[in-house]
Amino acid sequence: MKHIYLLLAIDFVFYKGSKLKVLDSKIVDYHPVMFPSDHAGVFSVFQIK
Repeated sequence: MKHIYLLLAIDFVFYKGSKLKVLDSKIVDYHPVMFPSDHAGVFSVFQIK
């Protein structure tokens, strides 16, 4: 189960370029010392066309 603050946070990954395509994005919902800031990490996978 995700922590409630992860559900309330809004994070974005901005990118630019017509040769990039986002394949997947995930919120990193685990860190050994919880989170060093008030944001969780966001991990995105891109395809270069």
